[in-house]
Amino acid sequence: MERAKRVLESIRRQHEMGWADDYNDPNKHWKDVAQEMWARAKHSAYKRCIPFELRPGDIYHLMKLAEFRCSLSGIPLSKRIASDGRRDPWAASIDRIESRHGYTPDNIRVVCMVANFAMNEWGQDTLVRLARGMIRNADMTVPEPPKMCPASDTAVVYDNENNGLDEKVIPI
Repeated sequence: MERAKRVLESIRRQHEMGWADDYNDPNKHWKDVAQEMWARAKHSAYKRCIPFELRPGDIYHLMKLAEFRCSLSGIPLSKRIASDGRRDPWAASIDRIESRHGYTPDNIRVVCMVANFAMNEWGQDTLVRLARGMIRNADMTVPEPPKMCPASDTAVVYDNENNGLDEKVIPI
């Protein structure tokens, strides 16, 4: 029950931040998402001089096989593609399974952007180790204090005189 409450709270926060607004945008089709991903990957491959043998249909097919979920985590993908500098952690992203090889149908999978960023830096083993640790310790973690009150334009200020234990909410 406690875990379900945390999941619902997380979803509420994501929605307030604006990430959830267009997850299921009826005006955007997954084929359009695949086309945008294809164009970005093609440009990236060209800049890095690596092989590129994909078609937009290859990417769409992989997303459809995974039921439009991250192929690593199973978390539903969003249709949002970063265009204004903001990146959606749940946006679909092409992962080259073996990074020293190019974009070929047998060397890619579609994952959520947050997983791809983490794997690019540290690899899948590190990401899996982190995820297992987070699950194992989910009931023991201390939540981060909120910086802003969720439903208003008021800041939360911590009182340094009392070691930051007293909170004061002040209008901005």
